[in-house]
Amino acid sequence: MYSTTLNEQYQLAEVASCITNLLALDKVWTNHLETSNELHESDVLVLQELTNNMNQLLTESKHQFQQLKELVKRHPELFEQIHEKLISDNGMTKEQKENWKFFVQRNGGIVTYITEAMDTIVQQIPREQELMQSKIQTKIKNGGFVSGDFSFGCGLYAGLALVAAATGNVILAAGAATAAVGACAHDV
Repeated sequence: MYSTTLNEQYQLAEVASCITNLLALDKVWTNHLETSNELHESDVLVLQELTNNMNQLLTESKHQFQQLKELVKRHPELFEQIHEKLISDNGMTKEQKENWKFFVQRNGGIVTYITEAMDTIVQQIPREQELMQSKIQTKIKNGGFVSGDFSFGCGLYAGLALVAAATGNVILAAGAATAAVGACAHDV
């Protein structure tokens, strides 16, 4: 493991858990909103509960994303080292590694990108919460197509890649890094 305190390791694990949960709930949300034509009464209750849980998790995650940003700023060399290990010690193909490295460089390096991404996510959370409420109301009233997905999925995946690598979960880190490159292509 890396030279972080037990508290910092715990914070990183909490951030990874939060991001993973947000992405999983967003996937369920997106799949349903984008593929279902009919909305049953039972679906309305589940969508409302899902929306409420996502809103609560987004509110609670602000603090964790700020902590990650501060941790990366406090230990930039450590996170550069973790990033190098992410690139060398995982199951990414050569092409995926090259795409990831290009993506990170294009965004100013891993420390700059993660700190800016966490700031952006925290700033966009209230907007995302409003959009979710609006989308759920549109879906309930009209029953038609509504797009899902967080506007900051790119940053979530990149953050997950870094914290997963920092906590030794190289498989999750590799998958998240690959997903970040794909999500970032859509976010731009």
